[in-house]
Amino acid sequence: MSSRSDRYSRRASGSAEVDAEAREEVLSDADFKKSRHVIRRLAKVLLVLGPLLATGGLIFMVTVMSGSPTAPKFFLGGGMIAGGFLMTFFGVQALLISHAGKISRFMGRSTIPAASENIKQLSTDGRTGITNLAAAVAEGLAVSGGETGGEMILCPGCGSANDSEASFCDQCGNALARDCSGCGRRNDFDASFCNGCGARLS
Repeated sequence: MSSRSDRYSRRASGSAEVDAEAREEVLSDADFKKSRHVIRRLAKVLLVLGPLLATGGLIFMVTVMSGSPTAPKFFLGGGMIAGGFLMTFFGVQALLISHAGKISRFMGRSTIPAASENIKQLSTDGRTGITNLAAAVAEGLAVSGGETGGEMILCPGCGSANDSEASFCDQCGNALARDCSGCGRRNDFDASFCNGCGARLS
């Protein structure tokens, strides 16, 4: 009986911990929204007061320069302009921070599809290039006799490699060599004269 009550108390305490974690998460989410709202308000205030202060400082500087400029008046006007620009700068930064989620979602929607398409294109081009390279290496090995140990000749019709002794292509059936009618010697398919006797090949 005591083991059953222990199980129930453990379950209850486990659910209480889960409820406490959920409440903390909700509170932190609420705190986040509250602080984001405060930052947006601060940004709006800074973006209104900053340009006003800078404009006021500029007007003050113009009036000081037209009258008798003194150092304290000059520094006051310059300070107002600098303060206005700083307030505007921090207002823009606060606005960007408060809208960071929207900005990152927009950037993600606009850049991820393009990056994904570029990666697909690179992988397709790379695969095609590797396939072409492998075919060229295999053909080179076949022509040099690297695979079979003997000489190979290429078919003039389809380009596939064949044994040097073959008269016809294994792939397409085209003639690979021409025999000389005078001496009977085998010559390349594109030869015009016999390699053995020099007679014109017909």
